[in-house]
Amino acid sequence: MDFHHFAFGATDRRTGRPVSLTLPLFDVNAMVSADDDAMTTSITQRTDTAERLVDALVPPATKRARPSTPLAVPALPATRLPVGSSPSSLHLTIGRPDLSGRVSIRHLLRVMHWSPGDRVDQTVLDDAVIITRRPTGRSVINDRGDLTIPATARALAHLDASNQVVLVAAPDEHSLIIHAESTITALIAQHYARQAIDHDG
Repeated sequence: MDFHHFAFGATDRRTGRPVSLTLPLFDVNAMVSADDDAMTTSITQRTDTAERLVDALVPPATKRARPSTPLAVPALPATRLPVGSSPSSLHLTIGRPDLSGRVSIRHLLRVMHWSPGDRVDQTVLDDAVIITRRPTGRSVINDRGDLTIPATARALAHLDASNQVVLVAAPDEHSLIIHAESTITALIAQHYARQAIDHDG
């Protein structure tokens, strides 16, 4: 401990002689420590008060109850060619894409039970573009019943603005298939060749 005392000069009124006055001893470190303790207590009290205010303003976290049964996910149509479909279930029309790849499919919307504004996905499979309706599809059928085929899909399926395309609606498979005109004419040529062989034989 560090104790200190202080002496002050004074004069005795009765004798007129100088006398010394000594103050009581005190501990300086104890006084400093007491001040520090008081400051710490004040800061702690303010912190506690602030935390109580925050707790009162912020609502407690709540946990959402999980559903007792999992939600059913609707089945999406598979992306595939309509292999095995009966010829009578297929519907055909002719179209011609413009330079941007937009082609009209409005004549097949009714048979497909599709509507303008529906979202569809487009998948290139072999030499055809298969279109299926999906809620999260990347393409949209516009108000006129037109659909834009992306440039990459047109290139892979050999579709271009200089030639017509054949659109095949397969309602049983929930898909619309777009073929290049050359694909269909090649099939017709093969059919004619077989017919000729049968007649010659």
